[in-house]
Amino acid sequence: MGRSQTPCWIIAQSNVGVKNIAETLFKRNVKFRLLVSKEFLFGWHEEMYKEMNKVVIPSDQLPKDHQETKRMFPDINLILSTISMLSNPKLDECGLFDLIPVRSLVIDEASQIDVFEFMHLFYKFSHVLMKVCFFGDPKQQFISQTVYGGKLLSKHDILDHSCVVFIDVNKGKEVKQASSYKASNMEEVHMVVRVAKQYHRLKLNFCIITFYDPQRAAITKALKAENLPSGCVYNVDSYQGNESDFVILSSVRTRVPGFLKSLPRTNVALTRCRKGMVVVTNKRFLQGSGKSTLLGKLCRAWSEHGDVWIDWKLMLGKPVGLPGCH
Repeated sequence: MGRSQTPCWIIAQSNVGVKNIAETLFKRNVKFRLLVSKEFLFGWHEEMYKEMNKVVIPSDQLPKDHQETKRMFPDINLILSTISMLSNPKLDECGLFDLIPVRSLVIDEASQIDVFEFMHLFYKFSHVLMKVCFFGDPKQQFISQTVYGGKLLSKHDILDHSCVVFIDVNKGKEVKQASSYKASNMEEVHMVVRVAKQYHRLKLNFCIITFYDPQRAAITKALKAENLPSGCVYNVDSYQGNESDFVILSSVRTRVPGFLKSLPRTNVALTRCRKGMVVVTNKRFLQGSGKSTLLGKLCRAWSEHGDVWIDWKLMLGKPVGLPGCH
């Protein structure tokens, strides 16, 4: 981007969301700068940070005056940050808004941001703001009706309800590690690996998502033990803003919903697939204590069109009934 082009700011609710956008732009050689909180860098994948350190500016390293700002942002017209970073007084003090005005504002994962959070920004930049673009997740009919009151519509070529299946791993048990925020389910791990092996054999584009980091680590370890690619396993937060053709989702929980009670996180998990999704979970749980979660509601909605459940025993031979494997 040259300085003559319209300046643009891309924002999201979370550092993770902004990071995902930055990684995509970086791979495509787009010229930009990314503003992040200094605390967030400790959670960044070390190798990626080493590659991107020239474009990443932590909040404690923001320039102190206008001249330093010009040196730090040479010929830059694209800035990435969280929505909260736009309210950081240091950006006003260093003159960044004068050098790179907020003329175009792109808001990713907009559905997860309350409307009132935009109001002060629209007022603050009303003298320069020319265009605002809102982007959210692809909305299937179920997500649109359940999460967004039917207000968000989309058109999709895949209409067959066989694109989503649930595998009942009824012998799986959730195991807490120190606190309810750390849980794993080894029977689900084994089943996820079994499905991943089938998708890998067919050379399908897929990823594996779970709500708990210990489960992510266990799945990664199990994939490596089977000599399968392990870089496709993500915690739901780290995969926000990304998509795969097929998603294998491990819910972990068998007793209480835990993180499944979080509507925004579950919404993200259920809207990452382009063609199909396999949910590895516990049928008794989703019909019991988990029935009021978004995942439980999806299961009930899909069951209206036929049987969506596959018993884990049927997967011990050649996997059957998986999206993309017909």
